[in-house]
Amino acid sequence: MIMKDPAKAKINQNIPGMKTRPKGKPAGATAAQVGVKRAPVRTPLPLPRAKNISAGAGKNKLLKAAVVLGLLLLIFAVWFGNRPEQVPESAPADKKVAERAQTPEQTLAEGAAANKPLTPDVKKDAAPQVGPIVSAVRITPSQPLLGEPIKAEPVLKGGGAEGVDFSYRWKINDQFIDAEDTAVLSGVTLKRRDRISVVVTATKDGITGPKTESQTVVIHSMPPALEMKILTDSLRPGEPVELQLLGKAPDEDRVVYSLVPPFLEGMTLDDNTGKILWKPERILPGRLQFGASCADSDGNKTVRVFALDFGVSFAK
Repeated sequence: MIMKDPAKAKINQNIPGMKTRPKGKPAGATAAQVGVKRAPVRTPLPLPRAKNISAGAGKNKLLKAAVVLGLLLLIFAVWFGNRPEQVPESAPADKKVAERAQTPEQTLAEGAAANKPLTPDVKKDAAPQVGPIVSAVRITPSQPLLGEPIKAEPVLKGGGAEGVDFSYRWKINDQFIDAEDTAVLSGVTLKRRDRISVVVTATKDGITGPKTESQTVVIHSMPPALEMKILTDSLRPGEPVELQLLGKAPDEDRVVYSLVPPFLEGMTLDDNTGKILWKPERILPGRLQFGASCADSDGNKTVRVFALDFGVSFAK
């Protein structure tokens, strides 16, 4: 007979890896041998609380649907309430019916009024009349000299200057001056390099057109005067002949000299002083000619042809 030590058995139960037998079940016994009874499986019944929750969820859905529907109706009401009124499609048809209902006399009267030309009074009220237009103003001469008369020649657009009056306002150096209202500038002291222009307007039947200004012209001085003086009294073979050109500008401007055709062989010129030295290789009897000029700083030039006659004769 084997005796079990309770202490050892308890120790064996605490050792890892050691399997212990369940209480009341012998080793190698099955569930049928042991006589364990299995409890039958029961299906749980729905609780009354779950039924109440489902009913509450359904009510919430209906409430939300009602709120959404109300919002949609409110949006449609605002949208269609702010839209402008549209003319019903029947309006054109009604208009046509009304037009057909007019009497023939009314229709004929309206057609005559529509085709009736405008009277001169109606045209005058519709568009104000415009006076004659000056398309251009020419000043002659285009390069006026001191002392020369300056005249303005207006040109009307479309021609036909009959019955048209012109008004002139002259300007010197871009400033209006007190001068007579005439086409010719007069009674004014001008200087070299003054800039002249004129503003012209045209009037017909009491209606004045727009202003038109001419191009600007510049006043030039008169060409310088040019003379010649012979410094050598007699002509001797082999000796130079001295001549002096005398040029003078009206405003004491500096002048420059030059030789121009016809030329004499052996003649030289100092363009600043106007002194000429002539060393002829041969002297021919009779009258000799040469050309000279002088010009001021504006380019005004005077050209002259001078003759030399020393009365030389050759005896055989």
